[in-house]
Amino acid sequence: NKVWQEIIAQIKKAKYYSMTFDSTPDIAHKDQRSQVLRYVMIDNQEVRVAESKLQKKLVR
Repeated sequence: NKVWQEIIAQIKKAKYYSMTFDSTPDIAHKDQRSQVLRYVMIDNQEVRVAESKLQKKLVR
């Protein structure tokens, strides 16, 4: 997938990054788990924090 390849290329260039894993129950009391990757993009003098949602799935 081209979008995923672009995200991976940006992450490889990033100097700093973090991964967050979170889980919360929905209204039916089933856990919803999400994975988010944040990374810092530095281009010339511009600094930008980017965020990509990697996965969200139901945990049984």
